[in-house]
Amino acid sequence: MLFRTKWAAQAVKNGVISSREASTRVLQKYGVQLHFSTICKAAAKLKVVTPEKPGRKSFIPPHAEKDLWEFICALRAMKVPVYKQTVCSYANELIAGTSIEDLFAHGVVDNNWYYGFLDRFHMKTGNARPLELQRGKWCTTANMKAHYDVVAHALVDGNLAVWNPDWVEDDPDSCMVHITKPDRLFSSDETRLTMDCTDRSKSRQERIVNTGKDDGGEVLVNKGGGAGTGVGGSFANGHSTPPLFIFGGTDTYDAHWTVGAPRSTIVDPTGRGYPATFSANKKDGMNHALSLQYLRRILWRCCFRIAVHTPQNPIGVICDGHGSHLSCELLSYCREVGVIVLLRPPHTTSISQGEDVVNFSKLKPLFRTAKARRLLAKLDETRSPYLSMADMMVCVAPGWMEAFNEENNRKAWAAIGIQPFTRRRCHVRDKGPMTCDASFAVVEEASRKKQAAAEDTLSRKREAAVKELVKAGKYAKLAEGARAKLHVARNHVQHSKLVKDELLGILRAMGQTPASCARKGDLELQLQELLGQPGKNGPCGYIF
Repeated sequence: MLFRTKWAAQAVKNGVISSREASTRVLQKYGVQLHFSTICKAAAKLKVVTPEKPGRKSFIPPHAEKDLWEFICALRAMKVPVYKQTVCSYANELIAGTSIEDLFAHGVVDNNWYYGFLDRFHMKTGNARPLELQRGKWCTTANMKAHYDVVAHALVDGNLAVWNPDWVEDDPDSCMVHITKPDRLFSSDETRLTMDCTDRSKSRQERIVNTGKDDGGEVLVNKGGGAGTGVGGSFANGHSTPPLFIFGGTDTYDAHWTVGAPRSTIVDPTGRGYPATFSANKKDGMNHALSLQYLRRILWRCCFRIAVHTPQNPIGVICDGHGSHLSCELLSYCREVGVIVLLRPPHTTSISQGEDVVNFSKLKPLFRTAKARRLLAKLDETRSPYLSMADMMVCVAPGWMEAFNEENNRKAWAAIGIQPFTRRRCHVRDKGPMTCDASFAVVEEASRKKQAAAEDTLSRKREAAVKELVKAGKYAKLAEGARAKLHVARNHVQHSKLVKDELLGILRAMGQTPASCARKGDLELQLQELLGQPGKNGPCGYIF
């Protein structure tokens, strides 16, 4: 039966006969009834057998396509995701400024070349899964142990560290290796900087509004104002690297935007920290050219002047595997001058990248505070309630210098378990994913339960107190006090809700009093008059 199905499906796939005709021939030849839909499904799973057709040759020479293919294989070997736009952008860089560029429409490669390239080198495509779904799978003890093993062997092979003969694997304070040249190992990352004061964290924050009759609940914020990217890092000895700031939305920037920019803690021969560098592009983010430029400036400023490095005396760079950080030119340059590139496991930067764990977490609240102060200062000086790109360095510099001081940099390296090499992230949790989100979720759940228990206890105390007041016959005083509170809280929505909850508690308590209780009906009418009917406007104009 299987042979007959394959025969019919192959004939349909090759276009010899139709599926209905194949079903008829199978019945006539083999005496087996085979539905045409079954043949169609089987044909869809078979590969088309057609003679090789030369087709149109690619405009890009074979040796150039082979170099591109080898580079893609190198990226995939490091688990770096490669997308269609990535391949096309690399190809466009190869043909830029050559006669081949004129052979393509609009000077860029098209879909025909892309799919032909995949077919010529037998490559497949796939869908990338969302980041949050991958974090729980990647942030595990086993993956972090493998990461630490790779880093340790690379540092020892590069003469940047030595093995610790007294290392105890189960001891969280024991070092696997001792880094002997911390000034030759650095890490860096980027973060988004926006002048928009309306940005806030993902969690909902309570804010006090309506503090007076003239307060309509509006707040002074700066909407828009531009955005950019800040790139910072540090060496394992605690010194920060010269920062790089990228202004977004434009290809150029004004010189006065750079005034007051932060500096590195590594000093130049004159005793001053190295100044920041600046760039601008439409996407306000890192790209291949900027990554190479940033690496070269750090090496020439902070490393080359200290000691000459070669492949036998290299420098270590720890970074994430983002596609904008790696390029063929950057990897070739690192191999040429003797730089070891160490990548963190995918989707683990929230626990394995010191900049995210310590530096940027300290920078962001300081940056928000500085923006608020700058906004008030401009309002007082120029009567302008707006921030612009010219205010970015003024706002970011104090927080950047504090977030990337030597103390915080050492904390960042210690938090990720690299300097000292305690492999700290392997000891956070022995089983299951070690995501920071999961740890915070446990803390939040415990806090929520504690708060719920406290509210339940308070509610019981209130009901008991109300019962005592009801038994004591203090109905008139309660009604007068509630009326006064509602009058004072005319513009206070939150207070009105609290008063409503208090009065509803009184009604619930009254429902449990004896029927012979005096003035019970009168008090109910008074409370209903104060509260209003359910779903209707109360005396303060709010819908309860």
